[in-house]
Amino acid sequence: MALISKRTTAGFTLAEVMVTVAIMSILALVGTKLVSSVYQTWRSTQVRTEVQRDARTILNLIQKSAKQASAASLTISTADPAEPPYSQLQFSTPAGTTYLFYQQGGNVNMSVTPPGGSTSSTVLAKNLLYMAFSYPDTGQTNLINVAMCFQETTYGTKEQNFFMTLEKMQIENP
Repeated sequence: MALISKRTTAGFTLAEVMVTVAIMSILALVGTKLVSSVYQTWRSTQVRTEVQRDARTILNLIQKSAKQASAASLTISTADPAEPPYSQLQFSTPAGTTYLFYQQGGNVNMSVTPPGGSTSSTVLAKNLLYMAFSYPDTGQTNLINVAMCFQETTYGTKEQNFFMTLEKMQIENP
């Protein structure tokens, strides 16, 4: 009696397995790129929102403080030669409180000295690349411009600059 072998058809051929592996590799590669792209966009949006929030808070604080200032006491200068030009704003209120906004390294700082009191300093924001104060019109010393540029790492080692500018901040007291 002769042995008859039965061929089984269960399983996959080598060609089918290779095609499946190739398709899965392509899908994994595309999926990884897609996830990476979505994360980069999300991180960039998150950083932009944080920077805009910080800049808006600082500008509002400067504006609120400057509205109380005496225009005659307003001084725009550079305290430290290592800092950008015109990166310091100092003024006093009619009540005698002195405010100082300045850049120190990558920080925006504020110092407040009440009349007869001790100076308190606060770091308002970090990641500052550049801050400058200027007069938009030399004939009007009660108007100032404030310009700030923040730099933040968004993804890996990519750094993006985000600008925030407020022009013509008005000092109401002579």
